[in-house]
Amino acid sequence: MDIKNIDEATNVSMENQPEVNFSNETYAWYRYFARSLDLSFATLVAGFALFPVLFIFPNMNEAAATVLYIILAVMLSIVLEAGMLALFGTTLSKLAFGIQVLNKDEKRLTFKQGIRRCVSVWIRGLAFGIPVAILAAQWRAHERLIDKGITSWDEIGGLTVKHKRINKLRAALFIILDIALTISLYIL
Repeated sequence: MDIKNIDEATNVSMENQPEVNFSNETYAWYRYFARSLDLSFATLVAGFALFPVLFIFPNMNEAAATVLYIILAVMLSIVLEAGMLALFGTTLSKLAFGIQVLNKDEKRLTFKQGIRRCVSVWIRGLAFGIPVAILAAQWRAHERLIDKGITSWDEIGGLTVKHKRINKLRAALFIILDIALTISLYIL
């Protein structure tokens, strides 16, 4: 089956959906939790990918394994998200929260546009994952999204983010899933 866009994949059209006010705090938080879920899924995939490496190199010290794991998770998150945005205009987590990312022509991003956006998110929105800096970067991105209705990385890329109204129970379930997954990743 050849899936051309998110509408075909989900049988949900973004057309005829009520406009969502981007200054609405709720949708900023939906974007946060969608990003968090995307990162958690990439982290899980990285863990599964790293598992065989630990058998090949059983003497790898914990610090080296941790650094390799982080690098692999970041690279996977960028490539997986860019690929999903190019193929469907969304990721599984963004789809769960009714979020679609399109170019200025309101078409799906190219893979190259997706890579640029994801790298820009890692730099501007996640501050390379550096503790404390990430909090400041996320706060700045949140405030800009509320004030201007667009993040710096989407504005620079000439991108549009569309939101579809979703059921609050659905949002709550995915937020709980995100929190549970994040906690379990830290425990493991």
